[in-house]
Amino acid sequence: MDEAKREGNDAFHRGDYAAAAAAYARAIACCSSGCSLADVLHCNRCLALRRAGLLAEACTAVNESLKLNPTMAKAHFHKASVLLELAGDDTADCAHALLRRAWRHCALLPPGAESDRLRAAVSRRYFPRYYGQLCEGLRTVRVEYFGGERGKGVAAREDVAAWRTAFAETPLVSRAKPGSTLELQTCAQCMRSFVVEEQLPTGPQGSYAARLAAVFHVLQQSELSQGRGFCRCAHCAAEVYCSEECKRVAWESHHKLLCSGGNQGHPYAKLYAECAEAGRVNPLLIARMLAGTLIRLGHAKAQLSWECGNAAQRAVLEAERDTFALDKASEWLEVFVGAPCPSDDDAMFTEHIRLAISGNTSALGWSWLADATLTQVVNVDQFRRLNGVLMQNASQVHPVSDLHLAFEAALKRDFDAGASGATVSVLGVPFGVWRIGTHANFQSLS
Repeated sequence: MDEAKREGNDAFHRGDYAAAAAAYARAIACCSSGCSLADVLHCNRCLALRRAGLLAEACTAVNESLKLNPTMAKAHFHKASVLLELAGDDTADCAHALLRRAWRHCALLPPGAESDRLRAAVSRRYFPRYYGQLCEGLRTVRVEYFGGERGKGVAAREDVAAWRTAFAETPLVSRAKPGSTLELQTCAQCMRSFVVEEQLPTGPQGSYAARLAAVFHVLQQSELSQGRGFCRCAHCAAEVYCSEECKRVAWESHHKLLCSGGNQGHPYAKLYAECAEAGRVNPLLIARMLAGTLIRLGHAKAQLSWECGNAAQRAVLEAERDTFALDKASEWLEVFVGAPCPSDDDAMFTEHIRLAISGNTSALGWSWLADATLTQVVNVDQFRRLNGVLMQNASQVHPVSDLHLAFEAALKRDFDAGASGATVSVLGVPFGVWRIGTHANFQSLS
């Protein structure tokens, strides 16, 4: 094996890539079961075949390498390069997902010259597209990579005046914590909160309570006039939304795979009860993340098509369809890195999520979602990885109702007019009296 490997290396360095690929194949044939060099030899053969222009064979070789070592950063990088050369823009999203995976594995490599060369090669192809995507639609700020110690961050493109919104980011996933003692009426999709009338203090005409109620009624009528108003899921009535549009978006993005249908014995109802009792929100967030990934997987499988290369190349791409689709479906969460965060209840929570999704996909008639694919997405390892992502990247935010926002707008007006002092009058109501500043009641990932 060693002699064949040396012959392959020598042939590669002199530019005889076909001979190099043949030599690496002989070395692989000499490998015994469990050989520690087999993944490297398959990866080397992939590079030789790629240089020789045999892209379909190169893809097969790198797949063998990844079967033996799924965390091999160099193999992910070479596969991404092969796909980009094989099909160009047709597989750009999938190749980008592989490059992202390669970069994540690069971060785990020990320091050294070879590791540094690989990181440099991956970053040259990965970062331009990655940061280009993050900066889409941003004018006032930009996303930059500040190096290994500081990571990525947001930098201003121009001076930002006081009270000006620099940018607004929609959370990828969020929800209110179950079992909270703070009963705000909250949209299950956008987390928009209202103070409901029953929570308002009462008092005689002219009192602070009466003036506060007057502000509330104005806001409520404004909402109703704009066609907004709280509504519930028509199937389970457990999820509450601030509008029909939020209800539709929630159903299409995750809820149709998790809806309990009003059945308290449904796995998702059990999951919610367990989380409420334990005071945990992450399993509910993970359920939405996994459901969203599977819904994206269905879209990706339907949209993939190949208009490139010859029949043999298209056959290779078609064989990779499920992998491409899953990479594309997972892309929205792969930008986050987090070490797995295990706990004793992970298997129970994962099983609740799997059973909820499995039952609902059957009811929806999703014949394309095989049990093997569902298990590939919903499993304990994935649950623990996403829990680590949430623990290291998610942020807790305080609940803010429309009443609070009205106070903030009035405060801004007084600020712009030069008002000063500790108390600012809002229609006769002291700003800051009605506030909730100590409850971390929402969790979001953005």
